[in-house]
Amino acid sequence: METLIKYTAVGSLEGCKIIASYALEESFKDSIKKEVNNLLSNNHKGEWVTKNPSPYGIWFIQSDSIGLAYIVLVKNDYSDRLVVSLLSYLKDLFTNQKPENLKNSSSESYTSIMANDMRKIYEKYNDTNS
Repeated sequence: METLIKYTAVGSLEGCKIIASYALEESFKDSIKKEVNNLLSNNHKGEWVTKNPSPYGIWFIQSDSIGLAYIVLVKNDYSDRLVVSLLSYLKDLFTNQKPENLKNSSSESYTSIMANDMRKIYEKYNDTNS
């Protein structure tokens, strides 16, 4: 099966850092780190959603009111409706982790803690036929 979702992450706009991320291939995570940093550093404030094309696919990012960003990179033909659902699911998952603490966490600090949950999201939405 072809992978539709390439990368999922939760980041903090404070310090432009990723708090947790998941990609099937570790090397892919490393190759897009610079692009993710650029996406986080656009000086957005408040709640917003953006959709940006890139050489890797399409980035969907949703920010909440406290400055956390929920990030997904998908194939170009992936359904917007499913991405919105995935972002909502990702946000719900991390809301239980005391978001104010998350915002001030060190970069990638929750990747190991949330790895199983993030992998489940990744697998669930990659198995969905759009």
